[in-house]
Amino acid sequence: MASPAGFGGWPSSFPAGEAGLIHGQFTYSMKTDKEIALRISKEIVVKFIEVGRVSVSSFGETWKLVYNTVLNSLKEDEDQKG
Repeated sequence: MASPAGFGGWPSSFPAGEAGLIHGQFTYSMKTDKEIALRISKEIVVKFIEVGRVSVSSFGETWKLVYNTVLNSLKEDEDQKG
């Protein structure tokens, strides 16, 4: 399975066949936007923790910001397609 351009194996939490590039567009399986947003947000926040950008004290606030941003982006993308 091809990963989104420039992201190597990211996002690693997607099992094969659930996310990928098809004719230059990101596609989803039957997963809901909320589940997709949770998985993508997890990958982003884990990376922030690994590089020291998120601490225990700021985790809750950071999680909310990242999750809401990802979810809104998915909804906007779906609105533009539909």
